[in-house]
Amino acid sequence: MKTEFTSYSSEHALSQLIFPQSTGMKILRGIVVFVLAGIGLFVTASQIQRVQEKQDYRKDFLAIYTLTNAVAHGADPTLPIDDLARMYVDEFEGAAFPHPTPHPPTMGVLFLPLAMFPYPTAKTIWLVSQFGCLFLSIRMFDRAGGKRSSIWRVGFITVILQAWYPVFIDVSNGQVNCMVLFLLTGCWLALRSRRSWTAGVLLGLSLLVKQIAWPVLILFLFKKDLRACLATTLTIFFGYIIAGVMVGFGRLYSYFTTILPAIANLYQANPWNLSLWTLGKRMFEGTGVDPETGATFEIVTQPFFPSVVMSTIVFYFIPILCLILAAALIWKFLDSDWSFALLLCCSIILNPLSWPHYFVLALFPLFLIIRRLRENRFPPFETNLSIIIIMFLLPNIFVWKKLAAWAAGGFSATNGILTLPFAPGLLLLGPTFALCALSGLLVYYQIQSKNLQRNERVES
Repeated sequence: MKTEFTSYSSEHALSQLIFPQSTGMKILRGIVVFVLAGIGLFVTASQIQRVQEKQDYRKDFLAIYTLTNAVAHGADPTLPIDDLARMYVDEFEGAAFPHPTPHPPTMGVLFLPLAMFPYPTAKTIWLVSQFGCLFLSIRMFDRAGGKRSSIWRVGFITVILQAWYPVFIDVSNGQVNCMVLFLLTGCWLALRSRRSWTAGVLLGLSLLVKQIAWPVLILFLFKKDLRACLATTLTIFFGYIIAGVMVGFGRLYSYFTTILPAIANLYQANPWNLSLWTLGKRMFEGTGVDPETGATFEIVTQPFFPSVVMSTIVFYFIPILCLILAAALIWKFLDSDWSFALLLCCSIILNPLSWPHYFVLALFPLFLIIRRLRENRFPPFETNLSIIIIMFLLPNIFVWKKLAAWAAGGFSATNGILTLPFAPGLLLLGPTFALCALSGLLVYYQIQSKNLQRNERVES
């Protein structure tokens, strides 16, 4: 349903740019399109070049490739990634990842064909597949608006999105979030068209690839969509049964009881972990020191004051409170589109590990907001509010690092390690706070939609 907002005091500049009437605005739009396309193509070319670097093994794709080979050859997938790389990657030397992969063994089952190819070829195949998943995600969302989808427009958006840091790092490092976005967009479309079984299977597949979008199950439960819940449960169940048969149920048990907790504990101290679960540690213990080895990361943040008890309380309280609040809002409004988008935001920041490339999933709520603004020809208040929030999502983590260093009184590193006081250190969570603001914007639009529906019922 088209949402009609109330603030139409004047036409926004974006509306004049996207719906140009004058020759001058048409020329300006052409220049903007040309510049954006140029930036996107440059970044895309650099990604392709990075993939062709045969000796660069410090890529997340190494974990995926070694996992698929371990599953294919019956090896132990819970071994450290470096050990598996020495077994299955030619010319691998040195150290890249000394710990086991946090990816579930089911990922190795789903991507088993990658084990048929040598590492450089598999990297290229993976790059193409990630581009394809992002392209198809945009195309599905574009077609959901009820208009004819243009392949050229979708391709243009796919290219310019390569300049956004989460997409760039996800594609160039060989991560899986573009594929997860594709599965979740398909899940959303199936849910909109009341194809509950398809929606459930697609959500289940996304969880077999990466256990991140579990909050979407809340929407299934609140809508009392038992078929979607059952389809998700069965997909996950049979996925892990197959994985257990292939790698051994003992290793599967070890993955959940030993590997996952150890990896989560290791990266709780990483300053680039953007999860809300790190707030307790940031506030009352500080980050940047490996809890196992005592080694320091490139950034060390100091606590507000040291307290293990308060760290533990905040560790659980903040994420649980956010989840309860999101669930209460969804229960109140139960709008599939906005609720789905809100739960994807929760999926990003409520995962115990949340790296910058996880923010690829934020493309769904961003697309939803932009589509609604475009349908209403960019009402000024809502458009300006959206622009402000999006501007805070644009900077990469290195910009936030420089801002934190500036807030701390200047960029001064000792032995290559930057130490930040508590308050400036919170700036490293800039993307997380921006995503929280985006969630608030989704709630605002959800309220607008609900009010519009109520007014329509009164008028009828």
